[in-house]
Amino acid sequence: MRAAHAGLLVGLAAGIVWAWLGFAALVLTLVCGAIGWVAGLALDGDLDLQSLIDGLRRR
Repeated sequence: MRAAHAGLLVGLAAGIVWAWLGFAALVLTLVCGAIGWVAGLALDGDLDLQSLIDGLRRR
């Protein structure tokens, strides 16, 4: 399993705990999943964070 997939699953699992609390928690679950997915992509090397940071500095 790739780190991006594992990160997505971990983020979703953490967010499901909050999903029992209502709709706002469901939105939080989606945010946790997205954060986990991006972190996994960065760990796999599929997301180049340095070029993203450099692009933000140029603005």
